[in-house]
Amino acid sequence: MSVRWITVVWEKSPYKGERLLLHLALADYANDEGTCFPSQRTLSHKARCSENFVRVCLNQMVADGHLVVQKEASGRGRTATYKLLKPHLLNGDLQNGDSAQHETPLPDTITLHNNRHEPSLTENFELFWTAYPRKVGKGAARKAFAKAHIRNKDLNINTLLSAVALYAATITDMQYCAHPTTYLVQERWLDNVAAAQAKIEAPPPRIQNAQALGNASRLTGTSKEEFEDRISGLPLDEQQAARALYER
Repeated sequence: MSVRWITVVWEKSPYKGERLLLHLALADYANDEGTCFPSQRTLSHKARCSENFVRVCLNQMVADGHLVVQKEASGRGRTATYKLLKPHLLNGDLQNGDSAQHETPLPDTITLHNNRHEPSLTENFELFWTAYPRKVGKGAARKAFAKAHIRNKDLNINTLLSAVALYAATITDMQYCAHPTTYLVQERWLDNVAAAQAKIEAPPPRIQNAQALGNASRLTGTSKEEFEDRISGLPLDEQQAARALYER
């Protein structure tokens, strides 16, 4: 597993919802070169989706230039070998230092437009639910989310997620964290978040990488034992940062 790949996918993936979880699952199994060979059944379990959905999404990722199939599954019990790609260029060079001629080009405008379609209300709610720090009463929260959009027709999901992130960062004791339904009914995303944001200092990149590892491990269903093994070689402060996001 490569922390670098998880960080890249977490920050750069154009996908949402289950597609993002699948992208993260691939990164979770990848080595530093981006190579991985999980089975489609394993990926479906990690991404909480059907194996048919996995097959469709893998083909989409290949078409979009984020994945190549290095070796097809050659028989029963055999798995295909995949290689993750980073199509974003920096000063003419790839982020992983490879030559641009070895990389799949960026998706064309039509492909990007199709992948970045306006998410549905259900997809937006799932993004909110994933980001919210206290997961209580999902059914009631879903109804409150829909009503919030009726009352606030210009409510932007990115604005909401940013407000949730700021709110979550201020929580020191989960018993004082509002239920998601309360947060939505009371429109707490409209609270003055500038003061809360001013209290939050951006951690150094190595801590951000550790946080990304912890968050991605939680989202992809990594076991506690496997997670602790992965972070055992990190400095203590990075372990604590990763553990805080994993246990959220």
